[in-house]
Amino acid sequence: MMELLRAGQAGSVESNDIFILIGPNEKGKGLEWHLESPVKSIYGDKIKEEIMEILKKYKITDAIVQVTDRGALPFTVKARTEAAILRAIKKD
Repeated sequence: MMELLRAGQAGSVESNDIFILIGPNEKGKGLEWHLESPVKSIYGDKIKEEIMEILKKYKITDAIVQVTDRGALPFTVKARTEAAILRAIKKD
């Protein structure tokens, strides 16, 4: 299980991109989601699924995940999520 040391972020709020901020949550609290997207009602579950795929890859179970989507494609969602995680687990 990976431990998030700090908040990590990736992406932007430009059109066709996604901004992801992932930070530590108290142990045992699970995942806390904050998702903003103009297409949330249609694609919100899919966006969460794509992010969850990367969180599971890194075995992250306790995190605060803040997402601002502006129409990012699935590969962008996954890449931004992985970049945010890597920044959050990196030691100084």
